[in-house]
Amino acid sequence: MVGYCTTTDLLKGDIPYPSRYGNGQAMVDLAAEQIDSMIGHIYVTPVSITVPPAENNPSKLLLKHINLLLASGRIITDMAAGGEDTDLHAYGERLLTEALNMIRKIQDGEIALTGATRIPSAQAASGPTISNEDAVSLVEDFYTQFRPSTWRELWQPPAPYDGADV
Repeated sequence: MVGYCTTTDLLKGDIPYPSRYGNGQAMVDLAAEQIDSMIGHIYVTPVSITVPPAENNPSKLLLKHINLLLASGRIITDMAAGGEDTDLHAYGERLLTEALNMIRKIQDGEIALTGATRIPSAQAASGPTISNEDAVSLVEDFYTQFRPSTWRELWQPPAPYDGADV
């Protein structure tokens, strides 16, 4: 699995990686897996977007941005030492929150990934299903049962107001 960003994109500043992270690629890949798991019911994952035409570039950049925010946020919050709860942890948490908000917008359809292949079942519009199982309209049936057939002839709508009374 290769992430949507590279390790050089990560927003960790000059914080050195602990040995357990290697060069950070594992966190990039883990973040990409999270993205894929959250949008995988909408798009074929891993999302492969070819840059040309130019309309596809924003989608590719968005996935890269989400990937680097998730990976950076995880690294920063994991590496932060005690006493940094209001600074470093808060920055890492903000990165994570921003990335998850963007993923939710993709899930909710507010953001569409132009150039990404949608799953066929996700392309069908969903909405309420209305089924009228009656052979005839119940409203029309009411009027035919409880009103004479001439009810429309007997009822005269009021004449339009022409303003002459004033």
